[in-house]
Amino acid sequence: MIQKIGDSYFVTWPGAITGEFHHLREHSDGIAAELSLTQNGLVAYWGRLTLASAVARTTAAKAAGEAIPGQAWLRIINESCLQVVALHRKGAPTTALEPRPPSAARWLVEGLVPQGETTILFGDGGSGKSLFALGFAVSGLTAAPLGRWRVAPVRTVLYLDWESSRSDHEERLWGLLGPEPGVAPGAILYRPMTRPVAEEAGELRTVVAQAGVDLVICDSLGPACGAEPETAGAATAALNALRSLAPATRLVIAHVSKMEADRQRGHSRPFGSVYVYNLARSVIEAKRNEGTEPDEFTLTLTHTKSNTGPRKGQAATRFLFSPEGYIFVRPGDPDLARAPLSAQIRAHLRDGAKTAQELAELCEAADNHIRARLSQMEKAHTVVRLTALPGGRGNKGLWGLAEKPHTS
Repeated sequence: MIQKIGDSYFVTWPGAITGEFHHLREHSDGIAAELSLTQNGLVAYWGRLTLASAVARTTAAKAAGEAIPGQAWLRIINESCLQVVALHRKGAPTTALEPRPPSAARWLVEGLVPQGETTILFGDGGSGKSLFALGFAVSGLTAAPLGRWRVAPVRTVLYLDWESSRSDHEERLWGLLGPEPGVAPGAILYRPMTRPVAEEAGELRTVVAQAGVDLVICDSLGPACGAEPETAGAATAALNALRSLAPATRLVIAHVSKMEADRQRGHSRPFGSVYVYNLARSVIEAKRNEGTEPDEFTLTLTHTKSNTGPRKGQAATRFLFSPEGYIFVRPGDPDLARAPLSAQIRAHLRDGAKTAQELAELCEAADNHIRARLSQMEKAHTVVRLTALPGGRGNKGLWGLAEKPHTS
């Protein structure tokens, strides 16, 4: 019997004989792999061989026979190699594409984090992205809200860390969970990383498959790319390696360039190749705003890209730190300076009707830009013209939010 687990192929034979083929690579002379043969837990052979080479298979069978005699090792190795090559080269099956209604379970966070896909969470260094990502994992494991985000249930999380240390994350986790954790031991797996993720993808696929991981957090994309992370080759290799961890959802932390970090208005882009933005299915910008007190800060989250539906509005998560080391997570007020102009207009109109001139001053935007956007929003039935002010024309008219239609 043959079974694939992660990147390894396991072939079992009567008599408690198991062959594991690992680290398969295609070369000019065929597929090479590491092969370990065991019987009742005893190692009969371990080595690397080219599967199509009769000489290599004969050499392996001779070594196995010397270690554990009495078995037809050459037949076992020959048939095992043939099965592995056939299954490895077969690849994924080609199937018909059929229309299917959207699944209710397609999101980890409704409209923001698609299940089984890659979401980029990016921002400046020290903004709190790693803390937020760990809080995201805790929210999925405990059903506790993450600010205004509701994370769908997850069972096992794999945290891939290129930046920090186990002790740092364990202290953050203790602070987030509080005195009564409510998270099963082993629900969050931690793996310190130093090599590019593309080089460890095979082993990671095995871990994900064996542990039943359904959420992978990558912290962070730059070092996960390896050398020259700004290039298209490095970015695509890393993101494709992470994509191979499906069906687990991937939350990938990324940084911004200094120029983007200094940007005061509008949206930034994650550091690196355009493929970082293009290959992700959802992209969320995180911007830190210091609180009025020294023991708190707010992270404004702006949805800048979605491949699976409309972009969601801004949200904010507030972190409060107690003297005992506990970390409390609460909904916060987003920084409107980073929001799209239409979102700023809606936010200011929630306080009451205003003229276009008043909105221009509040949004710090040109009058003509405000009037153009109001015209677009009026056509989309999100704002309405109200009674004009006496003696006024144009931007002297009042604008208000349109009432949402009731659905039966």
